[in-house]
Amino acid sequence: MTKRLLKQVVGIDVAHKELVVSLGNMDEEAVTNIYAYKAFLNTEKGFMALILWVKKQTIESSPLR
Repeated sequence: MTKRLLKQVVGIDVAHKELVVSLGNMDEEAVTNIYAYKAFLNTEKGFMALILWVKKQTIESSPLR
């Protein structure tokens, strides 16, 4: 049986030159999982790459915070 995903979370550590991003989620049994991380340049191009990466890594039907 697949557990229902309650929420997904994007954590971003902002520095002068880069953004370090981690993705996590929590299922209906309150089990948390950090499942991806990546660094992006702190520029407009880096920010756009971050948005695309997050969209590819997350499930659209589950809330993303």
